[in-house]
Order: sequence, then C-alpha cells, then structure tokens
Amino acid sequence: MVQTCDEQHPIGIRDRAVLLLGRGAHNRRIELADLTLGNVTVETDGVALWFAATKTDQEAKGEETFIPAWDDPLLDPVR
Repeated sequence: MVQTCDEQHPIGIRDRAVLLLGRGAHNRRIELADLTLGNVTVETDGVALWFAATKTDQEAKGEETFIPAWDDPLLDPVR
C-alpha cells in the first residue's frame, strides 16, 4: 500500500505518513485521525507521537509512543 502513495503530491505524502505511523504505533484508526502536527515530534532516530487519550488509557492521562527509524527506506516513518 505504501508503494501506491504518490509522493509528488501532498495527499500521497499524508497517506504514506498515516500508513507508516499506524504500522509503527499499532494504534486504532481514530487515535491516528486525532493526531495533529503538534502531537508529532520527528527525531533523528525515530518519531514520537503523543496521544491525548487512547482506549487503554482510561484515565485520559495521555500516552507517548516512539516509533524507531527503520533501515528499509520504504517502511521508514522518519524519511
């Protein structure tokens, strides 16, 4: 699916990012849909995501998930 994303257009870049973040974070679709740029921190060794609330976070304290960079450029969420 990632290979079908057209990286020459913003929608393709967005779609690729959502697919790879979802794959790496193992979160539910609604949690990914609620992400904003303010919830994403790109680091040299991966991506940190801040989820304000998740299904497993019943007290809504928030949860950070770190997705490490991959050696495979096709599947690397940092690229």
